[in-house]
Amino acid sequence: MKIHKGIDNLLPEKRVVVLGNFDGLHLGHQKLIAAAKKIAAKKKVPLTVFTFYPQWQELNRPGFRYLLSQEDKLSYLQEMGVDEVICQPCDEQFASIEPLVFIEKVLLEKLDACAVVVGFNYTFGHKAAGTPELLEEILKKNDVYLHVEPPFEYEDNIVSSSLIRKQVKAGNMRLANELLGYPYHLCGTVVPGAQNGRKMNFPTANIDYDTSLLLPSLGVYAARAWLVDAPEKKYQGVLNIGTRPTVDDSKKITIEMHMLDFSQDIYGQDLCIEVDHFLRHISKFKNLSELKLTISKDVENAKKFFIAHDWDL
Repeated sequence: MKIHKGIDNLLPEKRVVVLGNFDGLHLGHQKLIAAAKKIAAKKKVPLTVFTFYPQWQELNRPGFRYLLSQEDKLSYLQEMGVDEVICQPCDEQFASIEPLVFIEKVLLEKLDACAVVVGFNYTFGHKAAGTPELLEEILKKNDVYLHVEPPFEYEDNIVSSSLIRKQVKAGNMRLANELLGYPYHLCGTVVPGAQNGRKMNFPTANIDYDTSLLLPSLGVYAARAWLVDAPEKKYQGVLNIGTRPTVDDSKKITIEMHMLDFSQDIYGQDLCIEVDHFLRHISKFKNLSELKLTISKDVENAKKFFIAHDWDL
């Protein structure tokens, strides 16, 4: 799969171009790209995803966080059979392009699109003034096919990045994972921690996570983890996202995973953790004994969750 940072130096060739931010690459995005793939196969031309990275929100909203890392997004797009990805930085200069200019100079001239695929609510150009209706009007005049994908619904909800973001923030990970079509996950290098868990016989792997990603609601979760170098083996356990009010007064948010039946030294290795099910909120306990007892209950509740969902221990 070819990856370009922007539209400069592209080879002159016909393309089917699918447009979108694709934050999360959720079920709706997957359906959109599948539709584009069929069109590209019929026309016998490459399938190109034109997306923005960094997105406008990252550059203009300090609190914005992504649902999926750029690295994972590109990996998933390759698995979906995309031939080419153009990652256009949505800086002020590009964001100020008028919709008509975007269609004529980018889609038709630079990308030489023979077909364009967008979602029903796609907007583009200065002040997001471009719409699928405008695209259809201009592309039709240039004999370019436009496919507008209708809303994708899941249990009466229109699947969208904003809906999934809302679920993640609320800790509704089971619904978020269903809307995504894969488990929400956080990855990072395992780093030394305070080792309080080890003292209570519940050792944890602390990861230096990607702060550009959206964290689920602070709390304790049933989760599964795997080493990036050995993804075929997943370890079930308990994940803590948040501060550690019982052992220190730090406001720093940590990601700590206790993996069941696991005793390897993995400092310095990369670990991914999928967040499966919310168990409880973060609490401050009277002492470590009370905390240890609660963690024991967390482990049992996590085991019950995995057994109930036929995920063998």
